[in-house]
Amino acid sequence: MKKQLLLILFALGTIFNASAISDIDLVRNRIGLFQNKYYKDNVWDVQRSPSYPTTDGIWKLTYFSDPYDVLTNSDIDWGRNGDRYLMFNIVEADDFDPIRYKRYEDDIYRTGDYLLVLNLYESDGSFS
Repeated sequence: MKKQLLLILFALGTIFNASAISDIDLVRNRIGLFQNKYYKDNVWDVQRSPSYPTTDGIWKLTYFSDPYDVLTNSDIDWGRNGDRYLMFNIVEADDFDPIRYKRYEDDIYRTGDYLLVLNLYESDGSFS
């Protein structure tokens, strides 16, 4: 479980620190983070300390708990059979409130700001 979370965090760092995003679809198709399905047993809400890790610094994940939907402040509805799943997506941040959402800036080409979001899908692949 912790290995999956660490891989996700490292992948996010790689996406936004190593290269600029000039084509969102290209990023989605080339990076495994956006191709994987995350079911209830793969997803945890955690606290990272320190909040902004530094190079070669020690950091840890604590307070593992079931994730919740930030829009409703309630548990995620995983469906009657628990077979709904989450997938990462990357979107342009133009229409999102900068106070509520952490934006990632394309600092090389200055093509805009982006958000990482998790979308909930039904077991048949339809977006709920």
